[in-house]
Amino acid sequence: DLADPEWLHTFHAFVTGSLAPDRTYFIDVPLATAAARRGRDRDRMEEAGDDFFARVRAGYRRLAEREPERVVTLDGRQSVEALHVAIVRDVEQRMHAPAVGTGTAPSGSPPEHP
Repeated sequence: DLADPEWLHTFHAFVTGSLAPDRTYFIDVPLATAAARRGRDRDRMEEAGDDFFARVRAGYRRLAEREPERVVTLDGRQSVEALHVAIVRDVEQRMHAPAVGTGTAPSGSPPEHP
């Protein structure tokens, strides 16, 4: 509800030359959890209030529904370590998958994960 979704999509395509990331990770955190994690030092965005954060979260959820092949939604109530593992696994799986449109895997090997 921050902007008309179609207008925003068109605007984004215009200003980026239609570039979009191959993958986006949406770490979905309930408002109460996010509020509990905020520190004392808050900037203008963090002071925007729950209504603002609810609209932003809803916008990202709509984006994830509209582009499920690109946007991966992760439960932000998980530990940082669990989120890290999920993202690394997804990235590694994508690196070993055949390249889109070529039928071949990307050349080279990814670096070993520590």
